[in-house]
Amino acid sequence: MNVKGAGDFDGPERLAALLLTHGIDANAWRQHPGAKSVDHLFTELELGESRLEFFSGGVGVRRLVEVVKVRVSRPSEPHLTLLEAEQRFSDGTSRSRRRSLSEKIFPHEYPLEAATRGVLEELGPGMAKACASSIELDAESLVSWVEFKASSKSFPMLPTRYQLFAVDGTVSGIPQNNFTTLEKVATPTYEYKIGRVWSGATLRRRRVKRLAVVPGESLNDAPDRAAAAVAVAGRPLELPEKLEHVWEWVDAREARRHEQERLQREAGQERRRMRAEAAEIAAARAASLRRSQEASGCVIVHDEVTGAYRVV
Repeated sequence: MNVKGAGDFDGPERLAALLLTHGIDANAWRQHPGAKSVDHLFTELELGESRLEFFSGGVGVRRLVEVVKVRVSRPSEPHLTLLEAEQRFSDGTSRSRRRSLSEKIFPHEYPLEAATRGVLEELGPGMAKACASSIELDAESLVSWVEFKASSKSFPMLPTRYQLFAVDGTVSGIPQNNFTTLEKVATPTYEYKIGRVWSGATLRRRRVKRLAVVPGESLNDAPDRAAAAVAVAGRPLELPEKLEHVWEWVDAREARRHEQERLQREAGQERRRMRAEAAEIAAARAASLRRSQEASGCVIVHDEVTGAYRVV
């Protein structure tokens, strides 16, 4: 297996060609409503948000992603939790979420660091005081698990391995009623390192070199600076679009129950997919054996106990 990430691809076109040799047609993603393009995947890889694992012999590839989920509550109402009900994009489309706040983890980050960054970037515009001191994460609640998906809404038919983390967090100064936020830029007190040192202020999910953005300023407010952004290897990146988050307060126990039901439902779907895939492989193998028998005039018997084949 060979893992590739930031700086390993010469551009979206070369990435698409490499994926095609491993059985993934990135051009077909355009046929799926809500799916992203190979340019989005290239940007994601260049900025360290994911990596690609290529299997030897050109037999497959899968995307590797680490994500932390934050179950946000207010100090005065711990029985309520905040869910992202919907995402609204600049092109007028929207996507239903019904999930806790989530943030991709960068290679240099720990889950709690990414959780703090995610809260500031996604909830910061709605916070009375958008700073780390307004966020209290319960390290004792941190849990981790792995999920495998054969496909995703963003990149159809590209298998993905998710290393997931979840943590409880109390955030002060956020509205008591349902609210929306326009994703802003968080300015950290340190430099991000993804293969090499990045300069100063950075953008969520699109860490770009030589881009200085004023704290609290959205990317759309800085078009000139955004236009000059390049990736670690000096290549232009497809820059972020305006993203509006719609937040709702719900009963924490109900939210946990719905999350467990969703995980069980998706696990069942994955098991059914794997059984169907195994059946297809078995059928293809049986057809291959029949063709071999017809061509050779021999009978090949499969031993169900040992799994071996023998000629009779």
